[in-house]
Amino acid sequence: MSIGHGGLVVSSPSALSSVGTTNLALLDSILGNDATATVGGIIPFKTMQAAVNACKAAHDALGPVDSPLRFRSGYVIEPAPFTQYDEEVVIDVTNGFHLQITGKSGWMLGVFDGVNWAPNPLSNRRIWITGDSRALADDIRPSVIIGSLDTTPYFGTNHLGWYGPRISGQIKIDLVSGGQPLAGHCEIGLNCEIFGNTYPDCIDMSAKTPIITLQIVNSRFRKDAYFGSASNIFGALRSRFSGLLTCNTWATFDICRFQAGFTCLGDVAAFPPAGFFSCGMAGTFTGPAGKFLRLDLASNTSLVEGGNAVVGWTKKLLNDATP
Repeated sequence: MSIGHGGLVVSSPSALSSVGTTNLALLDSILGNDATATVGGIIPFKTMQAAVNACKAAHDALGPVDSPLRFRSGYVIEPAPFTQYDEEVVIDVTNGFHLQITGKSGWMLGVFDGVNWAPNPLSNRRIWITGDSRALADDIRPSVIIGSLDTTPYFGTNHLGWYGPRISGQIKIDLVSGGQPLAGHCEIGLNCEIFGNTYPDCIDMSAKTPIITLQIVNSRFRKDAYFGSASNIFGALRSRFSGLLTCNTWATFDICRFQAGFTCLGDVAAFPPAGFFSCGMAGTFTGPAGKFLRLDLASNTSLVEGGNAVVGWTKKLLNDATP
């Protein structure tokens, strides 16, 4: 009997090798070894970047550029519970790379040794999503998911550390589109706490045009989150935006907390139900003239009682059948 990844007790190495782990990379900053770890193996990687690189290499070895085998494969990196990675991480999504970094509980990118479990001011470790985000001819798009298998919602000061990732820096989305076979379109799922630290934004997608589609669940953004003019937030659930949130189109915000407003650069996406449902609304909510800010009664009550502003668009209550 031996102790394996994350303290899991196993009878022998063969007990794990028989499990469906072909596209799984284990990760453990304490017990890992980048020199001997492999994708699908029982030895964990020590650094997150080494695990990402190994998954990308396995993906690229599946076939030639634009091979369906590449676009239809996916990889998972599983960090050991409560481990810390003091490093910058670059994820290249070129040729339909699909990656999930999801553990069974919290993990940290950067050093968190400040008051109230805050990141060290010298730690600005970010995740940088790069590469060519073009899709395959049958519209299979590259994707990145950063989160946890624990679905416990997050609204408190720091307890997300027990349930999901904590990123000391920012997530920078720096994609290009080769235009063939289909123009760039990357899907991103977030279930994490992003501090930004000394960066001005938790999310930075400045001056980038490939489309990103987002699902946000049980997350907290400690600073502004600028998803930009090519973003679509299909849904945000039980999440907290401490800074200004900016995106192009949006569909559903459910049980979310806005502390510094929201700026919409486009319109409501055609994915019902569209609107703000049971949300805390603080700050200025800005949208294009002639478009609608769709609110249920609970969200509207929060908006009105807080004396917050609506600029540009027209407020529409969701119990009102008029246009």
